[in-house]
Amino acid sequence: MSTKWIALIAAVFIAGSIGYILLSGNNPIVQIASSDKVIKIEAGGIQHAGWPEMSVLVNGKQVTKLTIDKQERTMYTVNVPGSLGDVAEISVKLLNESDCKALDAAFGVSLDCQDRTIMLRGLYLNDEKLENPEASGTGNLASLLKKSEGGITWKVAE
Repeated sequence: MSTKWIALIAAVFIAGSIGYILLSGNNPIVQIASSDKVIKIEAGGIQHAGWPEMSVLVNGKQVTKLTIDKQERTMYTVNVPGSLGDVAEISVKLLNESDCKALDAAFGVSLDCQDRTIMLRGLYLNDEKLENPEASGTGNLASLLKKSEGGITWKVAE
């Protein structure tokens, strides 16, 4: 049993040493690619039977899904994959609205219900705030996502 532990410790030590040699120095042999484009979204959520989820799209392609799990405004960070090229457009969409009207109909009473909602304070690309967002879909505003139909879109000036 102790021979297995010694072999495991030796393997971890050797792997760590190789990793250090490959990644250290002025000209590392292996370089880990990082995104030079970062989106920051300042948002808060209103939950109803769960927190709202949001899709973030760049140039029409989804780059991530976020759960907006705090009511107070929080900064959420998204790295943009370099494979997407220049960022021309950023959109956000509500993925999982709850439907208070359907609940009212199902129970036959008027429930005091607040649908899942995302409140957006701002969207930043590389720390520069993007202005003039355009909302689409019934119930969505430039700073509020209430419905999964449509969303909010920012055009990136070149």
